[in-house]
Amino acid sequence: TSWLLIGFLVSNFVLLRLVNYNDPNVRSYTWKMMSSTVSIYLAVVLDGTMSAVIMYLTRTAMGVDKPRGVDWTKVITSSTMCLVWFLGVNFAVYQLRSEANTQWRFAASEIGGHITAFAGINALTACLDWLTDKMMSVVALSVFVGLVVVRLGLDRLRDLAEAPNNQEMAMQLAQCPEQEVYEGAEE
Repeated sequence: TSWLLIGFLVSNFVLLRLVNYNDPNVRSYTWKMMSSTVSIYLAVVLDGTMSAVIMYLTRTAMGVDKPRGVDWTKVITSSTMCLVWFLGVNFAVYQLRSEANTQWRFAASEIGGHITAFAGINALTACLDWLTDKMMSVVALSVFVGLVVVRLGLDRLRDLAEAPNNQEMAMQLAQCPEQEVYEGAEE
């Protein structure tokens, strides 16, 4: 126990040093790291509390005490919570998209993103209760293929979004004489 206390004391001194460091980038990243860490702890507590309260209210409203077999109330409730948090975070960040709200946008995306992630973990855990072992390999493969397709689709969308900018730049470079291009590159 004493080594644990000494470790906490040393880590507090290291954080204090990093927060007051000369380089502003180090200070900024230290604050962002601490903010993300606190956000994770807060998301765990909030998600656990909300899940327990909503499950209790749902089960008492439905008259279900302890379900046998698959707990469908947990599957439906946790999936709905994940969807609500996902849509809510996207809406909040969209509403805070102006330059004046950068801190609020960062806070909403960090805390909301972590709560959404933990709600998703709860939803997937609830869904795994009714899957058999044979279905698990099919589900895992389907999720993997789905994630690869989404990733490739996002890369393609990014390329399409950047294509007009690349064509405009190529046209501007084609209109400039070579000497001007080389002089601009040296500066």
